[in-house]
Amino acid sequence: MAVLKNNDWRPCKICGGTTTDRHHITYRSEARKHPNLNDPRNLIDVCRSCHSWLHEVKDRRRYLIIDRKLWELFPDRILKSKYE
Repeated sequence: MAVLKNNDWRPCKICGGTTTDRHHITYRSEARKHPNLNDPRNLIDVCRSCHSWLHEVKDRRRYLIIDRKLWELFPDRILKSKYE
């Protein structure tokens, strides 16, 4: 994979392509005004295609919730037992 010259651009965390979007794993609509909404664990850099793919089916984010332990940030929105 080529190294991107602009430090603001990073490879898509899902497919490795060039990122264009920053995705909230726990959606803004699920946690309006939540203090941890923009926590780095809840954000992922993705390309447009993967961003759409993530939004098509909510359960596709399951592995991200597990990997990033998001139930610790959003205990009232995401049940830990559902993702263990």
